[in-house]
Amino acid sequence: MVEEGLSKKLGKLAGRADPFVLVAMLAAVFSLYQMLPPGLPEGADPQLHLYRVVQLDQAIRGGVPFPRWAPDMAYGYGYPVFNFNAPLIYYLAEAVHLLGLAFAESIKATYFVGLVLSGVFMYIFARDLWGRWGGLASAVAYMYVPFSLLQVFRRGDYPELFAVLFFPLVLWRFRRLAATGSGADVAWAAIPYALLVLTHNLAALLFSPVVAGYVLYLLAKDRGRHLVAHVGALALGLGLSAFFWIPAVWERQYIQSDKLFLDFFDYHNHFKQLAELVAFYPPSDPQAANPPWVFTIGGAHLLVAGIGLWRLARPGRPVLRWETIFFWAVLAVGAFMITRSSAFIWERAPLLPLTQFPWRFLSVTAFAVSVLAGAAVP
Repeated sequence: MVEEGLSKKLGKLAGRADPFVLVAMLAAVFSLYQMLPPGLPEGADPQLHLYRVVQLDQAIRGGVPFPRWAPDMAYGYGYPVFNFNAPLIYYLAEAVHLLGLAFAESIKATYFVGLVLSGVFMYIFARDLWGRWGGLASAVAYMYVPFSLLQVFRRGDYPELFAVLFFPLVLWRFRRLAATGSGADVAWAAIPYALLVLTHNLAALLFSPVVAGYVLYLLAKDRGRHLVAHVGALALGLGLSAFFWIPAVWERQYIQSDKLFLDFFDYHNHFKQLAELVAFYPPSDPQAANPPWVFTIGGAHLLVAGIGLWRLARPGRPVLRWETIFFWAVLAVGAFMITRSSAFIWERAPLLPLTQFPWRFLSVTAFAVSVLAGAAVP
């Protein structure tokens, strides 16, 4: 009888399983295989994150499970790197390292997991909007958006790359919270938002207005239903991550953060032209010693998203039409913030100059255009 009951439960679980999740995971293979050679790819930041994992490993082995100071960085003078840089991905890489992989391979393994999960979570979120095939299109678009490939093979900012997996997960959980308003869903919406803050504080800073806007959209659609639940989830998410972000914000006064705005790191030097943002990604030269960085949303992604907009412009689907307008607005605002026309906002908004590079908003536009790509699939 016990075996029969267990068999029925497994049968029900298999019936609820979505095979498209596996397809979305397998779609990452074409990107993952390029990371298989030993060592980290050449880029601007890979070695920087390698040093941080090594420092975390030394601290943990020395009996400090949550360090805020990296004693061997800055030429041995030490540096409060873990006080101001979100540490979650370093802990994940350290956990993989403790299982036996070398430091570089543990970082790559963490990236592999992040890429696959970004596709899975995007599929789950977009499936609620466009169905299975549309969700799969959004997942593939998200894993192969130009900015993510730039992050992997040119820039190497793995925490920022890992953070984008939480973008669809956070909105999906708030969408579910809008449907139920239950206490359990409050927690399930708060946890991924807290993990986003603990993965990359700047990505969380740029994406939080999208989260707030989506919550307002959900409340407007439901006429304010579950308002307390939504506010509680946002507050709980900030509360769960407060042990990191409160010291990071408060203790800025004790460091020379003004140096972040000088010379190369001055955001005025990194605005992009709209023509570059909407361009197709040019062919790469594998023989180039120092290939250029290309900052584009992706012409192919925009083309597919435009087809989706045309499909949903027809009458009879008012809810999805409004949701589509929301993500097009996110895409447009994100692109605007990368251009020089938004300089007046950068010069007045608190904390925003800390992001240094306006093109960081490409992580937001990458998310929006990938969601919209799914609408093109019948």
